Amino acid sequence: MADENSSISDFSQLTAGRYDQLTKSEKRIANYLRKNQEEAAFLSASELADRLGLSEATLVRFARTLGFPSYPAMRSLLQQNFRARVTHSARVSGEVGLDVILALKEKGITVSADMQGYVRVLRGETLVYEPWQEMADTLKHLDILKSDAVEAEFLTGEKDIEKAAAFFANLGPREIVLTHRDCG
Repeated sequence: MADENSSISDFSQLTAGRYDQLTKSEKRIANYLRKNQEEAAFLSASELADRLGLSEATLVRFARTLGFPSYPAMRSLLQQNFRARVTHSARVSGEVGLDVILALKEKGITVSADMQGYVRVLRGETLVYEPWQEMADTLKHLDILKSDAVEAEFLTGEKDIEKAAAFFANLGPREIVLTHRDCG
């Protein structure tokens, strides 16, 4: 039976260890999950079934074949492991450097960072924006970048948030989350 404390790699091993016993449809599910574990962790049985052109019953049988009592139990494990692999940095300037991000990436951890902590600096009693010299080197290692429009404009020189997002994306992050000035 699947153990709720299993890791994502254990989940891959679980599917690999039973792969020969799976039906053709269940093999499609196993292959999809191996390649898309993070995304699949947040899909309902209906959503995953639609993506794969399968029935929800097939997903339930797949989960049970792996030893889970239900599809939601299997998805819960994937979500738990996803959360354990994601690290978010909302640092104070100078607190989380490129060395920390590289160490996290080396361990296979998804790294997310909020740009406000990289450009907002407290000087005396005044909060100011200052250039971030390691930006290009750091952003190429981020998976998810979060910024508001003010920070994005400061870092990219772009007032248009779509152009700022494109600028950030060209530096490497897979996902960009930009908020408008008025929405925080």
